[in-house]
Amino acid sequence: MSCPGCAAAVGEGREWCVRCGAALRTRVAPTPRWRAGGALALLAAVAVLCAVILVLAGGPAGSSAAPATDASGATAATGAS
Repeated sequence: MSCPGCAAAVGEGREWCVRCGAALRTRVAPTPRWRAGGALALLAAVAVLCAVILVLAGGPAGSSAAPATDASGATAATGAS
């Protein structure tokens, strides 16, 4: 028997060629295409990154946050004199 990849002589009962590593009797399935899954994962990562940037920047423009209050309910000083 000879190898279909390199034409080397191969002993009976072998499943792989010892010279080039080609499968002799075994069919190797092609690798699946991960392009669609990779694109979705990249899109999700970008969305999460945008959300984190918005949170760190103080939210979307035009949003009004409630002023900070202390335990008595009075508005906390912002440091301006």
